Amino acid sequence: MITIRTLTSSEGLLLKQLRLGALRESPDSFSPLFEEFSDREDSYWQSAAERSVRTSGYELFVAEFEETPCGLVS
Repeated sequence: MITIRTLTSSEGLLLKQLRLGALRESPDSFSPLFEEFSDREDSYWQSAAERSVRTSGYELFVAEFEETPCGLVS
């Protein structure tokens, strides 16, 4: 079963995992490259997750397959 839910402000490491995974798997599909973001500190990703929750009109959604995160949509 696939579910979609909102990323929470405490899921910075999950955001990192999903975003870097997408950049690694499909480098031609996104403007930033994996190499540009792979060395970012965990605090960068935590701040990004917190900003996504605070920013009006912007949300990040996590796709889960059988409760395992597998995708990210904004």
